[in-house]
Amino acid sequence: SRRRILLGSCSVFAFAAGLLLFRLSKFGIWDPWELHRADDARRLLESGSGTRVAFGTWLVSQGFRIFGVHEWSGRLPIALCGLLCLWATYALTRRYAGPRAAMYASLVASTCPLFLFNARVMLGAAPDMALSGLLGLVAISALLPAEGSSEGAAGSGLWLAAALAVCVATTLTGGALQATLPPLGAAVAAGSLAWPTASRMRRVATVSSSLLLLAALALIARDVQRDASEYSIWLGGGSSGASPTTFDYVLEQVFHGFAPWSALLPLALSRLAIPAPQQAASPPRWAFAQACLIWLGLAYAAQTLFLSRYGHDVTFLALVPLAALVGVAL
Repeated sequence: SRRRILLGSCSVFAFAAGLLLFRLSKFGIWDPWELHRADDARRLLESGSGTRVAFGTWLVSQGFRIFGVHEWSGRLPIALCGLLCLWATYALTRRYAGPRAAMYASLVASTCPLFLFNARVMLGAAPDMALSGLLGLVAISALLPAEGSSEGAAGSGLWLAAALAVCVATTLTGGALQATLPPLGAAVAAGSLAWPTASRMRRVATVSSSLLLLAALALIARDVQRDASEYSIWLGGGSSGASPTTFDYVLEQVFHGFAPWSALLPLALSRLAIPAPQQAASPPRWAFAQACLIWLGLAYAAQTLFLSRYGHDVTFLALVPLAALVGVAL
């Protein structure tokens, strides 16, 4: 059975790699959307830039630098970030829900438009998805022990150090509001749920992460109050006077982007309303599912706030918890 699950997981990743990498050079650049990213990357490669550029633009420029200016060379770094996002989905779900759920979660993530569209074109948000997913992986692993885990203080400390490093990376590249706050908040929630049985080191990690989360919230609130037009790494943008969207805008984006698996989200969420049997059978698995739900809620709130004032047409980054919840339910 374990061999079949391993074979299935390898097949899912091979299938996903095929979906992402096959015929990357066989369709033209999407003009004008993808062309803008390609031109910005080419100018960055040729002359450099003293101003801030998007992380995705920098990755595209590195593809141009290594392989030459081609359609596929600009798309390849984005596609590889997509595979990294899938690995984060698999690793996180496997740690708390087992290899079978991880295999399902990876399959779900790799076959939805939200993933494929953002990982096969130069303008895709796969780099920010991958970094946000990695932050969720290392931060939750630092605060929530896996069932039957023998990790000691050293292991928890390494996870926490990795979480701090990835936290800096997500804040600098995607902004704290959308890329950092949701997975960090989910990790703090997971650590709080596991507090009664947590080791001393994990309790220290939970307190430290909570203080970091509160500091990020305070800095985000400060810049919201300032309402400045300059770029803020805490907000991931500057005040642009955009017209606020209605509350259902992000929900509609997720419903269509996560299709056809969005039809299973009510089932996955309804399982969280039956705590007693699952919590008794596997406390870490139950805490992990609750953390994914909180991750989604924070991602919804963060994107809704961002769309109200600081930008438009941004992508929902919390693909990892979406796929993990459906994978666990399946």
